[in-house]
Amino acid sequence: MSIGFLVLLVVVGTTIWVGVDASRREWGEGKTGTAGWVVGCVLLWIVCFPIYLAKRRDAPLKENASSPVRPAGFVALERSFRECPHCKEDMRRDASVCPHCREPSSPWRFHEGRWWWRASAEEPWWWLDERSEEWVQLEAAIPPVE
Repeated sequence: MSIGFLVLLVVVGTTIWVGVDASRREWGEGKTGTAGWVVGCVLLWIVCFPIYLAKRRDAPLKENASSPVRPAGFVALERSFRECPHCKEDMRRDASVCPHCREPSSPWRFHEGRWWWRASAEEPWWWLDERSEEWVQLEAAIPPVE
């Protein structure tokens, strides 16, 4: 196997990945869409691929219209933070007071490898499915954490 073939394989493979990943993201008005990123990677991979890797962080994943019910005020989130229900700034998942607005909110709890949340003691528990970034309501009678 020659080096040229290996380079071609890497370029084609990463270009396909760019196409799939870019199609799952919201690029916004006037920004390069999926076709632009794929064409750029095909024509000038050495420049466009690193730029794509840097820009993809700014393009959130598209919201799935058929996703299950989520607790009020919660949407798909970054891995280590959640949105404050009051000021909408990022705060730690397990924080009970927002560092920005100092308002209290129900903290998430990490138990047995999952993040759990509930609005109050009377409300049911929800757990975050990290793979799909969706909230699932607990159906068991025993609460997971206290």
